[in-house]
Amino acid sequence: MNQDLIIIGAGNVGAFLAYNLGLFEGSYNLLGFLDDDQAKVGSTLAGLKVLGPVGSIAQFPAGTAVAVGVAAPIARKAIMEKIGHYPLAFP
Repeated sequence: MNQDLIIIGAGNVGAFLAYNLGLFEGSYNLLGFLDDDQAKVGSTLAGLKVLGPVGSIAQFPAGTAVAVGVAAPIARKAIMEKIGHYPLAFP
């Protein structure tokens, strides 16, 4: 059974992750992206919908896999501080 996976960051790095994770069919069920840029919410990137802001990760079940598709180290660190307390999987 495929594990559900959310990609945080609906930019170039997130799209790259979506494309590459899509090559591993049978491993992950790509649910979509989360991004704090409200202009991106509701849009589509790499065939996947931008579902909401990063804080909406709380609506996903425990164990949902998360890949952070953000290039800037400071931004990545801020995201991990924001979501690190949720019971998520980081493959």
